[in-house]
Amino acid sequence: MKIGLIFLVMVVGATSTWVWAGRDIKPEAVRGWVESGKILSFEEIFQINKSYLSGKILDLEVEKKHGRIVYEIEQLKENGEVSEVYIDAVTGQFIKEKAED
Repeated sequence: MKIGLIFLVMVVGATSTWVWAGRDIKPEAVRGWVESGKILSFEEIFQINKSYLSGKILDLEVEKKHGRIVYEIEQLKENGEVSEVYIDAVTGQFIKEKAED
């Protein structure tokens, strides 16, 4: 009986972690966080990270990933490649860039 309960707890815990790993945040929450200073505005993010954001912005999302609030920016570069840039919404720190397939 204890083994079954432990397994159930492990499955629920793993599922909860997975569900929250890349969760979109509602626009109302983002506006409130920017207004209260909890996160930086996209204008501030752009100014800090101009060197990483040189293409045409195709999509912009704010998500929780691995315990951080992150701007996920999809862009079309001048060379025709599409990439996603991840930037910490609280600090403005560049996290990573990955090419889209």
